[in-house]
Amino acid sequence: MGDQILPKTALKSNQDQLRLKRGWYKDATTWLNHWGIDKNSTLQDINNIRIIITSKFKEKMWDKKVLEVKRKLQYYKEVINPNLEVQNYLFVLTSSKKKINIAKIRTNSHELHSETGRWTIPKMPWVERTCHLCESTNFEGERHFLLYFPA
Repeated sequence: MGDQILPKTALKSNQDQLRLKRGWYKDATTWLNHWGIDKNSTLQDINNIRIIITSKFKEKMWDKKVLEVKRKLQYYKEVINPNLEVQNYLFVLTSSKKKINIAKIRTNSHELHSETGRWTIPKMPWVERTCHLCESTNFEGERHFLLYFPA
């Protein structure tokens, strides 16, 4: 497998995060324990494994303490995908580039001034993060870009 293949990337990420180097069975068991998933009940009902893992992931990621400190995750949960459901556009679009661009907008990982303004040192104030491409003084965020931007 090439280094960029998703399963290999996920495995490496989990190994780095959980410091696992003991073989796939122990790694999988430790990963299930990390997410609070009972391996015996999960393996008995293999058809529901996706549902079980997704529900545990939602439970852990949507925790109020986690959301309070992670602004992007809070925005994603409240505005974009409150139920953490698989999005239909992933199946409709065939172009990887289009999927990536939509995902960037949905996850606030784009290069609009609403994001890039916080990368500067010192951070650019919100009121100065205006659109430089159109001649308005509107805040350059997702709403402006998707709904009001003339181009």
